[in-house]
Amino acid sequence: MSKPLNPKQAKFVELYTAGGMSRGQAYAKAYDYGKTDEDRENARKAAYQLIATNIDVKAKIDELLDVKLEAVKERLMSEADATVERYFFLREGGNSEYGVQFQVCKDHFDRIGLKPKKEIEHSGEVNVSLLDVVIGRAKGGGDD
Repeated sequence: MSKPLNPKQAKFVELYTAGGMSRGQAYAKAYDYGKTDEDRENARKAAYQLIATNIDVKAKIDELLDVKLEAVKERLMSEADATVERYFFLREGGNSEYGVQFQVCKDHFDRIGLKPKKEIEHSGEVNVSLLDVVIGRAKGGGDD
């Protein structure tokens, strides 16, 4: 069971998860760091250290971000029907003016998990080692 955060930790978590601040900025504000470049760098390092070493702080951040993520997913899903209608309208219209709107619809589908899977047909033998892939020397796949 996690223990409660102290007031400065709680303020840091609140500021960091609210959005609009980096973890260094949130730490500097919560822990009353100065405003010099060195202070900002120290706050950034201290914030990283706090998140990396304090499981209670990390757990609270994860919990709050999960709640926000679920809210975003719910909102995207609630707008999915309208996006589908708009998508088909744009697809049928074939007008190049709607290219950006069409891409926005496709991005919306991607974010809610409705992006179609791409299928690739292949025949023959694949002869690639993991090392070649990692260092970018896959046979037949490079611009030699």
